Amino acid sequence: NRDTLKDALKLMMRASTDGFIANLLPEPVEGSKFTVGGFFKNQLKDLMDLINSTNPHWIRCVKPHPAKKPKMFGGVSTLTQLRSSGVLGTVQIRKAGYPIRLKMQDFARRYRVLCVMVRDANPKDLHAVAAGVLQIAGFNTRLAQVGKTRVF
Repeated sequence: NRDTLKDALKLMMRASTDGFIANLLPEPVEGSKFTVGGFFKNQLKDLMDLINSTNPHWIRCVKPHPAKKPKMFGGVSTLTQLRSSGVLGTVQIRKAGYPIRLKMQDFARRYRVLCVMVRDANPKDLHAVAAGVLQIAGFNTRLAQVGKTRVF
């Protein structure tokens, strides 16, 4: 447990006339007080910084058959592995038309020319540009949506 003790408690114990009690706790240190929550928060921030600084990719290994011999392929076991790892679910989602989540700036830059046809859309208002483009293209909210930072 890395919860800190209050400075007042440390000062009270250090002010004791008994030398043993006075030396049980260190002097209060200004600035570097880490609690369990603060330590976890810093670790989580460092992890998110690391994740955001990389371009993640995954490699999924699939065993083609249980015999481990060359030029053999067990379709049922391979299909089961692909289902359990989520590969088939990802393929189905992409085939349904949900693979693209464009950033608002990229979407506006790419399709801004269509927004000329929308009178109410200010070219600098990214949300208006995205909504106008989707309206002109005939997309309803089931097919495409404008989020806070991305177009789905």
